[in-house]
Amino acid sequence: MASRIFVSVIASLALCAPAALAADAPPPPPPGQQSAAPGPEGTEMPSPGDMAKRHAVMCNDGYAREVGKLAALEVKLDLSDKQKPLFEKWKAVKLAAAKAHAKECSERMLPEPFKARMKAPDVVAGLKAEEARLKDRLSEIKVELPALAALVAGLSEEQKAALMPVGHRHHMGPPERVPHDGPGAGPGMPPPNERP
Repeated sequence: MASRIFVSVIASLALCAPAALAADAPPPPPPGQQSAAPGPEGTEMPSPGDMAKRHAVMCNDGYAREVGKLAALEVKLDLSDKQKPLFEKWKAVKLAAAKAHAKECSERMLPEPFKARMKAPDVVAGLKAEEARLKDRLSEIKVELPALAALVAGLSEEQKAALMPVGHRHHMGPPERVPHDGPGAGPGMPPPNERP
């Protein structure tokens, strides 16, 4: 009797196991969509369509970040009615450049991952690309400079300090003391060369 119960339990488990495993499996891709190719160490490579979508999102994110930064800066500066048109003119120049970057970025063809990995890097092409980027940046600066100069001329000293990029503020005043992270350092401990 016990052996019959045991056999029936085993049989029911054998019938239920495939259904349980199927429930945990990921759903199949929709019809007409390419499945991802297997990547290194069992990971899946995204399909070309997925990569193109991610690339477009990344390009648009750059423009969105610039919009956000300028909006935050406008609030921080607390502009007067006289200063607002100057800021708007400068902001328009900055956003036009950011929009152009996003457009150029989204139109850039992505390299085919496997072919790109197999090719040796082209040093000359890399330097030419850098030269083109620098020329584009110089053109942007020439367009931005008059609008920025007009804005800065209308700001107070406090507003000018808020406008300056964070990385440049440290060069304007006395050098800050950098905490020492090395052995023996702790809270309140001066760097080794300043210890008695």
